[in-house]
Amino acid sequence: MMLADTQVIVGQLWGGYAACGKPEEPDYFGRFDKTFPVLEPWLAPVISPMDVNRSGSVDSADVQLVVNAALGIPIPYDADVDGSSAVDAVDVQLVIIAVLKGMGT
Repeated sequence: MMLADTQVIVGQLWGGYAACGKPEEPDYFGRFDKTFPVLEPWLAPVISPMDVNRSGSVDSADVQLVVNAALGIPIPYDADVDGSSAVDAVDVQLVIIAVLKGMGT
């Protein structure tokens, strides 16, 4: 259920008996603020800036993309992982460290 004036989702259909042929039957709605914490990983996932290609994991592909960007090779992603306005050795190092941490080292 969405507020028409603000487009804010405030609830979801939970159940009920209404249908096209029976619009007078009741429907039941749940509060979206109670449901959102359960759905948040899918609706608003936290994406690491080190996951350059947004694959869901920081891996060697991200390292390669950042190295390419640092070398001036155009890539279709934002490889400035530290937000310095330049893709450089620091970005490469940060992504490599993130990959190594993911490997348990």
